[in-house]
Order: sequence, then structure tokens, then C-alpha cells
Amino acid sequence: MKRWVRVCAVLFGGMAMALAVAACGGSESSEGEGGTAGQELSQEPIRVFVGIDTAYSPFFVAERQGYFEDEGINADLTQFTQGGEGVDALIAGQMDAGGSGDATVLGKSVHGNIKALAVLQTSGDILKLVVRQEITDVEQIKTIGIVPGSLSEYAAAQLLKHFDIPESSIKFVSAGPPEMPPLLQKGDIDAYVLWEPWPTKGEELGGKILMHTKDFGYSYLFMLVVNEDWFADHEAEAAAYVRAMAKGADTVEEDPQLAAEDTKAEVKIPIELSLQVIDEALFKVRPFTDADITYLEEVADFLVQRKITETRPDPKELIVEGFAEKALAGEI
Repeated sequence: MKRWVRVCAVLFGGMAMALAVAACGGSESSEGEGGTAGQELSQEPIRVFVGIDTAYSPFFVAERQGYFEDEGINADLTQFTQGGEGVDALIAGQMDAGGSGDATVLGKSVHGNIKALAVLQTSGDILKLVVRQEITDVEQIKTIGIVPGSLSEYAAAQLLKHFDIPESSIKFVSAGPPEMPPLLQKGDIDAYVLWEPWPTKGEELGGKILMHTKDFGYSYLFMLVVNEDWFADHEAEAAAYVRAMAKGADTVEEDPQLAAEDTKAEVKIPIELSLQVIDEALFKVRPFTDADITYLEEVADFLVQRKITETRPDPKELIVEGFAEKALAGEI
């Protein structure tokens, strides 16, 4: 299987993140048999976006262990500094599939072209509150770094809500994940809430982890998403993609060492750190539940109330109901 990896830079402007995506080169295509549903699947590459952290380990495992090929599809993984950039590329039609967190996907879904097929991961541990060494209590925080419109911003809001701290008393600084540890080190921010490896990077630069998001009542959903236009013509390939990701997620849980090694090979995350992250999350491809929908409705309310989106996202419109069940059962 041919594979091209392009690492895209982060560009930020206010609440909007500019998109930097390399043009996709041409590729040969053919038709072949594959997938448990026994359908004829296109061998045209499926352009899959991934981030550069261990949350994407099922993608790296599926790639390196041949699970995409086992399901009869040709996946072309493209790396982005964060999942939100990949979602932007998905909306623009430059990616076909990928995965990202709930607030990020919901916030961008108002622009259209996104469908969510399944849950890939849940955790109340991977996102952590990182603070300067001298801070010992949440009430001492006056400046928080956030990645606008992402899990980071939603988690920060949940932190303040949990501890009854008025948002008006906090200064929010917008930045990308790699910028947060240096900003903390320089004293430009007091804290940030982010996923690994950025909490550990913050510790390396003199910060400390004060708590995990579960400590203030927040756990997130990581979703498998596809471009809606691509999905309309590639349901069988999308089902095979879900099954391959299910195998990847199961392998992460069953063989963390292998998953950590595959992750290091792809994005240079130290094995010890990936093992820690894998231990802190549940990797399992599954359908959305009623509880998931209730939670996503709350996130949607937050996004429109904070004016992160002009219109309220609709989780029920985003999710392709019943697709995961049929895909996992090999009925598509």
C-alpha cells in the first residue's frame, strides 16, 4: 500500500484557525474485493487525517498492522498538529475521514460536510490542568490558555463552572497546543487544560499537573468522522474504515506495548508516555448511546452560548444513526 504523510503547520487568527494543507497528489486506483460485508471496494486512497498524539494510536496501529488492508481499503494517513486542523481539511474536501474530540467536531459541524459514524475513545484522564509551580489552588488562576473552539476551551469552562469561578475574572489566551508549555514557562499564562503530550511537555518546562478533567466532572468523547460528500458515495468503504478502526482500538487495549511502539514510529511520542495515555483512556469503537447524545446536546448549548458558533450545532444531524451497528456487524 502506498502511503504519503504530510505534516501541516498550525496557523491561528483570533477564534478562527487558518488551514494549511498540502495539495493531494494523484494516485492510481483500481477495484478490489474486501471487507466482511463482501462488497467490492474502491482502492482509491481514503485520505485520513490524524493528530500527532497518542489519542490517535488506533489509527497508527491500523496502519502499521495492516488492518485497513485486511478490510480491503487503502488508507492514506496525513498528520496535522491537532485534530481540529484535520476537521477543517475534512470540511474543505481535502480529507475523507479521521477523528477528533466532541467540542471540536460539533463546533465545526455548523459549516457542514461532517458526519460522525462512531465513538472511538472516552476519557476523563487524558486532558489535564497544567499550572505554574507556585499555583496550588484553582482560585489562584487568573490567565488560562485555550485552543479556541476545542476540547481545551470547553474543559476550561467546565473547570471554572465546577469551582464557581466567574469567567469574567479570567483572561483567556488563544494559542495552539505546542505554544502552551512555553507560554506557561514564561508566565504569560497561569494554566491550560490539554491532552497529552502537552501536559507532560508543560511539566518538562517547569509546570505541574494540578488535576485531571474527571476531577471536575468532565470526560470527553473522541469520534470517527467522515466528509459527508465522500460518505454519500462510499458507504461500504466507510464501513470498512470503521471496522479497521475497531481492530486498531481493540489492539491498543489488548497490547498497549505494541500500540505505543507503533505510535512512536509514526509521531515520535516516547513509549512510556503513550503507555500512560493508553492506561488513562478507554479505546473502543462503539455506536453512540442516548447518554452520549445528552452530553453532546450540552456541548452544543455551550458552543452557541459562548458565541463560538453563530448557530447551534445539532448532534442528531451530525451522527449517522445506526451506521456503526451495521458496519461492525458486517452488514454494510
